[in-house]
Amino acid sequence: MELESGERRGSGVTVTPEGGRESSEAAPPEGERGEVTPPSTGLDTSSGSGADTPASDSKRLRLFKAAIDTTVEKLLETASFERFAQCFQPVYKIQPQFTHSVYKQLISQLQTSIQEEVSQISEDGLFERALPKLDQLERESEARTDPAWRPTGSPAVDLRTHLVPYLLQQRDYLRLKLKRAKEENAALAQSVLEGRSRVESLVRVRDEQCQRWQQCTELCRQFQLDEH
Repeated sequence: MELESGERRGSGVTVTPEGGRESSEAAPPEGERGEVTPPSTGLDTSSGSGADTPASDSKRLRLFKAAIDTTVEKLLETASFERFAQCFQPVYKIQPQFTHSVYKQLISQLQTSIQEEVSQISEDGLFERALPKLDQLERESEARTDPAWRPTGSPAVDLRTHLVPYLLQQRDYLRLKLKRAKEENAALAQSVLEGRSRVESLVRVRDEQCQRWQQCTELCRQFQLDEH
């Protein structure tokens, strides 16, 4: 495999070995695993909390962050330098230092990508607000003295207990809608009556005007006959 010297550029990776080797780094021994530092999950624990629960004190948010960090750490451990070198054995045999440099930059780019993705998912899911809110609801439920609801053992009674308030609310809502519909219908009926009254008034005016025109026409005919 032919390796070009000078600046090499890839997708998000830039390597500038001198003569194909980097003098500032020593070649890793055979079977060495690359040092992988798990990236920050990008979770902002200083905002989006409940009214009484700071995000930094949220148990669920800390557990979520720890789970993400552990998952990312396990993921990056599988991307060891040993496996990377096995995939690119021809290049590793010729330039081990260059291969190790490329591996480090790839891991760095992978860490950055994971951090951005986790931050975006956390922002879209509103985890910084939802998880502290769950902690707050849990504490509020523990402070309540009233007994929590428990089923009575009779499905019919339990179903009626939950459905009756909802059905009553729907009944009140439908009654309100019916009242408004009746008021609108009454207003429309009144408008129709007023319109009919205006039409009848216009008909009377028309009839009076026609009668006057007819009288004028008769007078004109009589006047012409008298002249002849």
